[in-house]
Amino acid sequence: MTKDVLRQRNIPLLNIYAALLGFLPIIAVIVPYYQHQIGLSFQDFLIIEAIFSAVVVAMEVPSGWLSDLWRRKFVLALGAFLDGVGFVFIGIADDFWTAALGEIILGVGVSLVSGTTSALLYDTLLEDGDVSTYRKLEGKRSAMGFYAVGVSSVVAGFLYTLDPYLPLWVSAVTTFLCIPVALMMHEPDRHKEAVQKNPLHDMVQVMRYALNGHKEVAALIFFVAVLYGSTQAGQWMQQSYYIFLGIPEIWFGIFASIGFFVGGVGGHLGHKLEEKFRAVHILIGLWLLVALFWIICGTFAGYHALILLMISNAAWGIGSPVMQDALNRRVDSSRRATVLSVASLMIRLTFIPLGVGIGWVVDAYGVQTGLLALAAFVLLANVWNARRLL
Repeated sequence: MTKDVLRQRNIPLLNIYAALLGFLPIIAVIVPYYQHQIGLSFQDFLIIEAIFSAVVVAMEVPSGWLSDLWRRKFVLALGAFLDGVGFVFIGIADDFWTAALGEIILGVGVSLVSGTTSALLYDTLLEDGDVSTYRKLEGKRSAMGFYAVGVSSVVAGFLYTLDPYLPLWVSAVTTFLCIPVALMMHEPDRHKEAVQKNPLHDMVQVMRYALNGHKEVAALIFFVAVLYGSTQAGQWMQQSYYIFLGIPEIWFGIFASIGFFVGGVGGHLGHKLEEKFRAVHILIGLWLLVALFWIICGTFAGYHALILLMISNAAWGIGSPVMQDALNRRVDSSRRATVLSVASLMIRLTFIPLGVGIGWVVDAYGVQTGLLALAAFVLLANVWNARRLL
C-alpha cells in the first residue's frame, strides 16, 4: 500500500472510529438508569465507577504494552468489542455485581483504546513522512469524539423517555460498529523494533524510561497528570454547581452537550495555537487559566459560572492532543503507546484520591469552597513541574 493510500485510508477511519465510540447517549442519563432500572443508590453508582477507574488504572500500562507488541488495529477492535459487551452486561443487570462486572469489562476495553488510536495516527503520518500535521489531525480526531458525545447527550433524554433502555442499547450498537471500522485500517510499519523479552520486563523498562530515565518526559507526564486529574474533578463538580444555583435538572443534559461541543471546538482548532506557541507553553497557559476561572467561580457565585466552568472541557479538548504531540515527539514508535498509557494512568491515579478529597470538601463546606480548593491544588502541585518545563 502506498503512503498516500495509507494516509487516505487510516485517517478517515480513525475519525469514524472516534465518532462511533463517542456516540454514547447512556452517559447523559447513567445515574437515573442505575437508580430506576437496576435499583441501585447513588452511592452504589459511585462505588461501581470507582471500580471502573481502578480497572482502567490497573490495565493502562499492560494494554499499552500490548498495543506496542500486537497490531494496533486488532487492539482497537478488541477494545470496542469489550466495550460493547460491557454495555450488554449493564443492560441485563438487575443487581450490583452484574452492573459492576459490566463496568469492569468496559474498563478493560477503554484501557485498550487509550493511547492506541493516537499511536496509530502518529505511525501512519511517520510512514507518510509528514508528522507535522499530527497535531491538527489528532485534534480533529479528538474533536469528533467530543462532538459525538455532545450530540448523543442532546438525544439521550428523548430516547430515555421513549424507553429507559434505548440509550444503553444505542451505545452498545455504535460501539460494536467500531469493530469493522478498526479492522479496515492498515497497519503502518514500526520504525523501531519493540523489545519483546516479556510483558513485565517491557512495562517496567518503559515506566522507568518515562518516569525516571527521561526527566523531560517525566516532568511532562506529572504536569498533565495534575492538570487533567484536576480537570476531571472540575467536570464532575459542574452538576453540583448547577444544583447550588437552583437550575432544574432538565437542563443538565443541554449544558453537558454544550460543554462537550466546547471541548470539541477546542480540540479541532487548538492546533492553530501550536503554530505560534510551544506545546509546553500552551499546557502551562491552560493550567493558569483553569485555576483562574475556578477561583472566579468559587469566589463569585452566579450564572457566569455556566460559561467559566466549561473551561474544563475546553482545556481538555485543546490540551489533550497537545500533550500527546509533546510526548510523541520525545519517544519512538516502539514505546509510544506505552508511554501515552503511562500518562493516562497517572491522570487517573491523580483523579481518584483528588476526587474523593474534593467530594468531601464540597459536602462539608460547599461547592464554592470545593472549587477554591481545587484551584489551590492545581496551582501548588504543578509549580515545580512548570519550572522544569520552561
